Amino acid sequence: MNLARRIRSFLLATAVLLGMMVCAAAVVEACPFCAAVGLTFTDQMASKDVVVSAKLLEIPEPDDDAEELPRAKFEIVKVFRGKELVKEGMQFKALLVGRYPVGQKFFVMGVDPPRLNWTTPMKASDRVLEYLDKLGTLPESGADRLAFFQEFFEDEESLLAFDAYDEFAKAPYEDLIALKDRMDRERLIKLINDDKTSPNRRRLYFTMLGVCGQPEDAKMLEELLLSGSRRKLRGLEALIACYLNIKGEAGMALIQREFFENKDCEFTYTMLAMQALRFHAEETDIIPKDRIVAAARKVLDNDEARDLVIPDLARWEDWSVMDKLVKIFKESSDDDSWIRVPIASYLMACPLPEAKKHLKDLEEIDKASIARAKFLGGMDFDDDEAEEADEDESADESSDSKVSLFVPLSDDSPQFVSLADESTQSAIDIDEPSFDEPVRTRHVVKKVEQPAFEISTESGSLRSGRQNVLAKMEASDDARVSESNPREETFVSSNNASNQTILSSSSQSGIQVARTNPAPIPAAPVIATSPNLTWQIIFIPMAVSIVLFVLLWSVLSGWFERLIF
Repeated sequence: MNLARRIRSFLLATAVLLGMMVCAAAVVEACPFCAAVGLTFTDQMASKDVVVSAKLLEIPEPDDDAEELPRAKFEIVKVFRGKELVKEGMQFKALLVGRYPVGQKFFVMGVDPPRLNWTTPMKASDRVLEYLDKLGTLPESGADRLAFFQEFFEDEESLLAFDAYDEFAKAPYEDLIALKDRMDRERLIKLINDDKTSPNRRRLYFTMLGVCGQPEDAKMLEELLLSGSRRKLRGLEALIACYLNIKGEAGMALIQREFFENKDCEFTYTMLAMQALRFHAEETDIIPKDRIVAAARKVLDNDEARDLVIPDLARWEDWSVMDKLVKIFKESSDDDSWIRVPIASYLMACPLPEAKKHLKDLEEIDKASIARAKFLGGMDFDDDEAEEADEDESADESSDSKVSLFVPLSDDSPQFVSLADESTQSAIDIDEPSFDEPVRTRHVVKKVEQPAFEISTESGSLRSGRQNVLAKMEASDDARVSESNPREETFVSSNNASNQTILSSSSQSGIQVARTNPAPIPAAPVIATSPNLTWQIIFIPMAVSIVLFVLLWSVLSGWFERLIF
């Protein structure tokens, strides 16, 4: 029964967390440039059945023969949560890590009533316990709640300073704006210029100054922007956003000149400046979007940073740079997929008919980058499927049924196979394929490591770019090339009537033979994606997040200590 209750509690906590994550995705945080350090005290207390302050009564002597570690005895002094379950003056035992004098006060949480399991007690001063007591009196959200926490910025009690920062980092931006009249502007400026202030907290103070700042503060911010000092430029994205909040459109000239047009500007600074522009383009109306887009276009002239701005220009529907991007694609080398993929994604998002034409032309230059952009974008730019099928059929008839196949030969770089190239180093004898009806086939699987290769149904040849891989297969008149290729494997299929396939190769490792009944395969080009890339993008981060959450939950609930000890 106890186990079932724990499992139910865990599932409920997981559901609540997922719900919070979904809601957070639709809410602009009070500090868009801040990263929360951890769970706030409020979050921790909400996930427990009982939260109390307690004093240490007795420390047991260690017993080497005991099956469990000795537990210290505590007396409840104040109940913050769960008053219906425990009372002040009640005693309990919990595992205590470290040595403390009798009478020391602690912050302790319990789960799974009625027989509570207590977490490891955390030493707490009277100020911390008073702070925790006041949390229960605060509204759940709003400016009144934030007004309480801003009094603990850079508090001498580090626990309170961290908790105050985290409360602001997770609050809605609207609550920050509502707090404007109660912000201490002079104190914020002092904290910004304090070398001891951490970069994360400095970002929060810049964001708050952007809300309550005055026009005279712009001069101080300009000095920081032009200082060239890494120390003074910490939290640059929040600094730029703050400056533009106060200066408005008039401040765009400085940002554009220093961070977008300046050839000596570091890549990191350009990236951070773009983050500030995104904030103003999407979350405020202080600066006209046309002015922001005009400044962002300047990044396209920076060879090292131009890929940063292409997705933004597509999201802001700026199609005026399409010809320029196509030119950049054509002038780049085959190794420049980092710039080619964003350009392909831009063209896929563009609704203009010219974009579709450009995309077809660029696919002739680099099919792999176009395929990767399709996979990452999850969209298909070929809307007129009937027209495309007719074109492919005509092309097949005019080229003696020559077909192009997609073959993923590496984890993250999809490749294509042309069935019409003549430059070969190894041969497969294949008669002209027939696509009339499905036939029983025998698949011969030969693993290859080349970045790309080519097969020709006309010359019966297999080409490899790096190795001499020779193979020969005798096939009947209705042999076909299978287009269902898993990662890092090339499939060549035939319906040999005698069920015998001859394969001669300079390297016989990695050969497999299997019978199958494939469905009819169309002659149109087939596009596939790398399964390994799908795992990297979706499943691996999800699995890591779940593991981290379970570990954190077990530590906070006390399960981790019970498991270890």
